[in-house]
Amino acid sequence: MTEEKVAFENCLGTYIELSLAHITKEDARTLDGMIEDGPISVRDRPGFNGGEDNGFEIPIYSMEVAPEIWKKHLPKSGLSKPLKKLLTTLRDKKIELLILSNWGSVCEDFPVFDW
Repeated sequence: MTEEKVAFENCLGTYIELSLAHITKEDARTLDGMIEDGPISVRDRPGFNGGEDNGFEIPIYSMEVAPEIWKKHLPKSGLSKPLKKLLTTLRDKKIELLILSNWGSVCEDFPVFDW
């Protein structure tokens, strides 16, 4: 796994695709539970080399557009502190959408979990 530095200034008003390694196994379970009752969607599309590219799409902009969603879900969600910090950092950098996938980049600014 190669880590890279993300130039957030080049990501303004857009999305970022990061590795699922940036979330814990428990985070993945929690996000699965938020799919039906919240702003999270499943990312399931054909991946490279015929594999599956599974993960999550999290609309960061909704922290600004529909803050009641995040007031309801984020504080009491059971998400890990590192994931909450990642979401908050991306919101502060004006990232609109976080995609977590098998093929996403590993960012040296955030912890990586082996699961």
